[in-house]
Amino acid sequence: MTEDHVYATRDGGRTLELTVHADPSVTATAVVVFFHGGGWAAGTRHDSLHHVAGLLRRGVIVVAPDYRLTGTDPHPAQVQDAGDAYEWAVTHLAAPRKLPVFVSGVSAGGHLAAILGLGAWERLTTRTHTAPIAGSIPFSLVLDANLWASERRFAPRPAPGTFAHRSYTRSGIWPPRTQDLADALLRDGDGPIAHALTAHIDEGTRTPFLIVHGAADTCVRADESVQLFTALREVNPDVELLVAAGLDHDDQRFAEERFQSALWGFIRQYTDRAAGAGDEQETRRA
Repeated sequence: MTEDHVYATRDGGRTLELTVHADPSVTATAVVVFFHGGGWAAGTRHDSLHHVAGLLRRGVIVVAPDYRLTGTDPHPAQVQDAGDAYEWAVTHLAAPRKLPVFVSGVSAGGHLAAILGLGAWERLTTRTHTAPIAGSIPFSLVLDANLWASERRFAPRPAPGTFAHRSYTRSGIWPPRTQDLADALLRDGDGPIAHALTAHIDEGTRTPFLIVHGAADTCVRADESVQLFTALREVNPDVELLVAAGLDHDDQRFAEERFQSALWGFIRQYTDRAAGAGDEQETRRA
């Protein structure tokens, strides 16, 4: 089952849409809001859903939003949209069913999933999320756009068959113009909130994380995820890192059962924790 919904309206009456994916034959267990990649400049909500497709048969409702891109809107517009999509999912899907909501995404979308888990939307809007984010599952995340751009500038020409080679074949340009992407994203600077993920880590960081990256990623080095994992573990014990041997960026093999099972194990663990916390809250109220 798929349904399209408008989750926000921006200046000039522009609407932002999301698609809800669910398997009606199984009982709903959790909600995952999944953000597509594309360097903050491209992509749609229909992209890269293989990263979470195996969760549908486990009762997970997957919400895939579009968000504003850098052709029209620089950072932090994407953070605003990602948080608003999360809020829509809480209000319209999770709250009526008493389900936890997780965030996930790949590449630039992995950055959005991570930055939401680190509380950036709350800092940007000075609002508290209607319900706490149950967990963040970023794939192949970009830690910092400028760091990513500087690393790509010196990357060797990619081997045929890799993600980077396909990108090079389309554009005919090497090294890739990732600095152009970073400059478009940050043309107004950081604005009210920092773009770099590590700037949002502090002693209050408590959202559970499962950070996933392909060891053979030819677009974003796995070391960016390792750096986030290392920084998070200093303040938050509920952080896991899965580096997948031999997998590239946006790799179709992330749909394999071994990875979908790992995601489901993480979701189930923190769904049970959220349910326990809710029961304690109800007991205190009684």
